[in-house]
Amino acid sequence: MISKTKIQSSLITLNNLFEKFRYRRPNNSGMLVLWFSKLSILELCGWIEESIDLIILTEAKRRLNTLEKIKIETMVAKNSSFTYEKHFRKMLESSLGAVNVDNLENNLDVATFLKMKASLSTLKSNRDKLAHTFVKGVTTIIDAPSATIDHFKYVYTGLKEIEKHIRKI
Repeated sequence: MISKTKIQSSLITLNNLFEKFRYRRPNNSGMLVLWFSKLSILELCGWIEESIDLIILTEAKRRLNTLEKIKIETMVAKNSSFTYEKHFRKMLESSLGAVNVDNLENNLDVATFLKMKASLSTLKSNRDKLAHTFVKGVTTIIDAPSATIDHFKYVYTGLKEIEKHIRKI
């Protein structure tokens, strides 16, 4: 079961620090708010990857024989991203089967599912830009931690719903 306590606490702390330094004018306060913003996105994306891996590995242990479980564990270990279609769905199909994944998706709340997929896509794009560069100055634009918290809520709700429906299969 995925947990939200630690990531939620981290995101709230980063948002509080962001707000604390947002309107200050001492040296580096502009850079600090950018770093808090960047760190919140990177932290959330790491949590998403770990949560998706946990969902897949838990189901593999529950459903598959040793050889198939090893294949899934290898696939998860090689995976380094979290878009829905290209990464998460592919791993779901490998562990549950395409028919079960199709049925699962048809039983999800449409709004929850679409918000989760949109947030995953946005976060992936933001993460890729941030993970492969450094903050060069205050003209850099990065979503505030509060926006990242909103994405977290959509992703968490979607993952919990997927996890709930997987157990019914």
